[in-house]
Amino acid sequence: MKKIHLLCAAMVCTPWFAAYAQDIEEIFVTAPLQGNGDGLAIPVNHLSGDELRDKIAATLGATLQQEPGVTFASFGGGVGQPIIRGQGAPRVLVLQNSVAVSDAANTSGDHANGIEPILAEDIEVLRGPATLLFGGGAIGGVVNVIDHSIAHELPEAFGGVIETRVDSNADTRATTARVSTGIDSTAIYLSGFSRDSSDIGLPGTADIDGDGPSGVMENSAAKASGGTLGISQIFDRGYIGLSVNKLSNNYGIPPGAHAHEENSDEEEVFVRIDLEQTRNDVRGEYRFEEGFFNRARLWLADTEYQHTEFEGAEIGTVFTSSSQDLRFDLSHRDDADSKGVIGLQWQKNDFSAVGEEAFLPATQSQSTGVFAIESFRIDLGTLEVGGRVNWDKHEAAVGQERAFTSTSLSSSLLLPVSEQQKFSLAIAHAQRAPSREELFSNGVHVATSSFELGDENLGIESSTNLDLGIEIEVDNALINLSAFYNRMDDFINIVNTGQVFNAISEQFEASCSAMDEDECLVVRQWTASQATFYGAEAELNYTLNDALSVKLFGDTVRAAFSDGSDVPRVPARRFGVSAVWRNGPWDAELSWIEVFKQSRVGVNEASVDGYTQLSGHLNYTAEFEVGELQWFVRGQNLLDEDIRLATSLLRNTAPEPGINIETGLRFYF
Repeated sequence: MKKIHLLCAAMVCTPWFAAYAQDIEEIFVTAPLQGNGDGLAIPVNHLSGDELRDKIAATLGATLQQEPGVTFASFGGGVGQPIIRGQGAPRVLVLQNSVAVSDAANTSGDHANGIEPILAEDIEVLRGPATLLFGGGAIGGVVNVIDHSIAHELPEAFGGVIETRVDSNADTRATTARVSTGIDSTAIYLSGFSRDSSDIGLPGTADIDGDGPSGVMENSAAKASGGTLGISQIFDRGYIGLSVNKLSNNYGIPPGAHAHEENSDEEEVFVRIDLEQTRNDVRGEYRFEEGFFNRARLWLADTEYQHTEFEGAEIGTVFTSSSQDLRFDLSHRDDADSKGVIGLQWQKNDFSAVGEEAFLPATQSQSTGVFAIESFRIDLGTLEVGGRVNWDKHEAAVGQERAFTSTSLSSSLLLPVSEQQKFSLAIAHAQRAPSREELFSNGVHVATSSFELGDENLGIESSTNLDLGIEIEVDNALINLSAFYNRMDDFINIVNTGQVFNAISEQFEASCSAMDEDECLVVRQWTASQATFYGAEAELNYTLNDALSVKLFGDTVRAAFSDGSDVPRVPARRFGVSAVWRNGPWDAELSWIEVFKQSRVGVNEASVDGYTQLSGHLNYTAEFEVGELQWFVRGQNLLDEDIRLATSLLRNTAPEPGINIETGLRFYF
């Protein structure tokens, strides 16, 4: 993993961070301003190449789960939403090629991200204040999944990769292929994948109380496929390109989530989600020969998303989303002391839900943001400052129209104390407009077995962030330490009101005493309060010799409301160590992670036991005239532990998979 610290005067917007990456854009697409040789100050993780291939999983969150500060919230095997520093959607923004992924993942915990990790060539994870560059809502962090489908330069030759893999746990069969080439001044990219898996194997029962079948998670089988076609026209001063991406994903929701009904033969009816998405992207860049500005960039994305929830053979609910995204920025020429960028972002989304789980009315949302960021070299080091103003509007078919104006400011300072030591400090104040779910929810949300109520009077959520970082290089060791403090005013969260809702009579009542279990739904209300998140991450990389290196890492986050009560579903403390061995065509890694018990779980929640996670991989690469053939084997949860994530809504009924051995072949040409 290439880990860097970037000190950036964060700002608050989407466009720039991915905007100003100059010659190494494809390596760190999200970096708006490359530092003046001093590095970067925001904590950033970058996965690519074999390291990414060794960590690829069926969901984005599971792929990133071993990165410092990053965990995920599962909802059975088909869903794994990223959690960064204890915060998830909508405060964690998922991007595809630096433009937001427009899906329904924010609407419910059982909705998967509309993106496929197996097609990724790079994944970047940003934590800390500078993530606000992607919008006021990215307070927790940003995940950028990059596939290079729109090339900014001609490929040197025809090339690509073909991979096939199988596993022992769910009998998964996955195949992916990617090729790129150049014809005259045109670059062409083509990729595709398919994945098919059976029900997930477990070390015990899915239910924490031991009820139900042992050794398997019912209704967890999944099947997905998709691909991307990209074409770019390269010219002397830039490029213009188009890509089309299609994704199909069909996955089951485990028992214990939706209220699975029974048919006339008293057989349980399972719920499955069938997701279909088409995304069209246009991207272009022009470099000016002279004048104050040296570069202009444009991003356009159009996404048509639909997922249907089937209850057996019957359609339960259909969610649809139509989104358009535009980003444009201008960067000015570098001089000895400064560089900068200004830009505009516009987004529009039409959302609807029809059926039994339509707890949200049809809503049209629109957002416009303007931003500017500037980097200065000063005597102490590098100072970066920026600002963003956003105008957001939500108009529901049932309910009032709400409009918000939010302002975010940020600054950061990178201090190169010596060639071996760097210190970074970043401060940001960010504002986030409430989402449609927080404003307009009003109905039965079967996935959470509750009746959800929004609050149309919610105001803007404000966050004040402080981020400190230290990087020390001593002999063969590289140490990275970071700490953060985040105070959230009007922190929007959902709470248990103490009331219940009778799903049969459709009446609110004081208790469940006169109802059957399936009739009684908890009433949960979106509300605003004050909360504080703080924590730290540490990583030590030490090279023993040319063949062997070790890494130690740990992270912790604490989140509490102003009354001292705990914010629910916050990840537990972790400590891990891994050893990497390389010798000629062989390379291997063994990783041990200890996750501690999480007792700070929130009101009316039970503590979550800790666990030990042992994993590893072994690769062998053979070189031929036509390319490289790599055989790989990977082991996950090798101790066959009963793993239940503190971040998961279904931790009591849907644990993580048991022991899994995966093997496959990968051919680079």
